[in-house]
Amino acid sequence: MTVKECKQAYKDFLMKVTKHTKNSTNKYISYINKASKLPQMGDFWDRLAACDNQTKRIACVEELCDAIATALNNPYCPITEKDLRDSQSSAHVLLAFVSGQIWSKYKGVSVQFSAIFNHNALRSTFLSRLTSQDRIYDIGSFPIYIIHEMAMRKKIPLFDKMIAEIKFIYNANGDFFYFRDVERVMLATDGHAYLEKGGVIYPIFTEIPKKKPTEYRIAQAPTIADLSLDHDIPIQKKLKATIHSMPTLKVLSADIWAFKKEYASTHKNVKIRQVLSAYKPQMLPVDEDALIQETICFLDMLSLTVMQRNLNSSKSNRI
Repeated sequence: MTVKECKQAYKDFLMKVTKHTKNSTNKYISYINKASKLPQMGDFWDRLAACDNQTKRIACVEELCDAIATALNNPYCPITEKDLRDSQSSAHVLLAFVSGQIWSKYKGVSVQFSAIFNHNALRSTFLSRLTSQDRIYDIGSFPIYIIHEMAMRKKIPLFDKMIAEIKFIYNANGDFFYFRDVERVMLATDGHAYLEKGGVIYPIFTEIPKKKPTEYRIAQAPTIADLSLDHDIPIQKKLKATIHSMPTLKVLSADIWAFKKEYASTHKNVKIRQVLSAYKPQMLPVDEDALIQETICFLDMLSLTVMQRNLNSSKSNRI
């Protein structure tokens, strides 16, 4: 297969299976072209076109997905975050295309996967969400934007346990798998999302808020963004209960709260990240190692469950 034939086959999949417009289809090709500028990816289309079996094609595209995920966590990558996110979206659809997988659900009903996210790509997505969950309360603050930068500089992982233990509900009884055991997540043409564990495919379920007793149903998730992360216990509630045991964070919190009140008096409709960006240059000196360890202990007390995004919105705990 030539590169031209390979691109055309992908375009056909985008237009006929995932129902992209012609304009969007051309953009998805350009997104892969941008990702091809990553180190060791320059000959991506040539290598993909040369693959003579499905296993090799899948491995080739998974390599591209992993390269994009790595680049997203590299502050020195010359490709912009937006371009990388766009490339990532296209790469996961391309992975579904080369996989060609159709899953038979039951009674002859089958679905075709329209995007596939392997474990590394999912971890990158979850990490990006978790590093943007800043909070500022009068009872205590959670400036993860600032703390994450400290930890990255010191090469200390903050979220390993938290991400590994994200729960995926897979049936109406509320049974779940931990993310550490999930091999991949697939979006399908039926508007639902599925996970694979041990070679077995399961539909992803979501809790229905404000139902007593608790009820679960198959999640509606045409995009990966529709699978949000719900805090089982809200950060505010957990922070209020534990801030007394985190002396470094407690002192920093008080200083951030005082700064926010003054900053908000001269800036309308101020957002938390804007406050922290303004605060950072004049941040109160703290013991960074102590702050990082307190944060790790706090994060290890939190737990997350995958939930349908619009249902989660009513709980105000999503990320």
